[in-house]
Amino acid sequence: MTKEVLNYFRNIYFDKYEQNYPTSWGRDMATIKRLLKYYDAETLKQFIDGYFKISDPFVVNAGHPLTLMQSQIPKIVARQRVASKETITSTTDAEIIERARNSGNTNEDF
Repeated sequence: MTKEVLNYFRNIYFDKYEQNYPTSWGRDMATIKRLLKYYDAETLKQFIDGYFKISDPFVVNAGHPLTLMQSQIPKIVARQRVASKETITSTTDAEIIERARNSGNTNEDF
């Protein structure tokens, strides 16, 4: 699953920049694995799509590195919700909060 999401990211990167993403396998796999604790693969792919639509100069000038995407997820979620006027998944905000409380994970995971 982790490699599938990373390869999706790499393909989208190639489509945007017409060159291969300079993958740091250990770091990038760890980033995806950490995100998969909170989001399913399809949701992460939606985030990846949204990430490459961000025109923020900081993100663009950095070249859309995978490790920066994690910090952009709130912005991606907000933009997708505004665009679709519905949540990204069928999970409600209350369910997400409850799941986070019961997971035993802390903010230190991010």
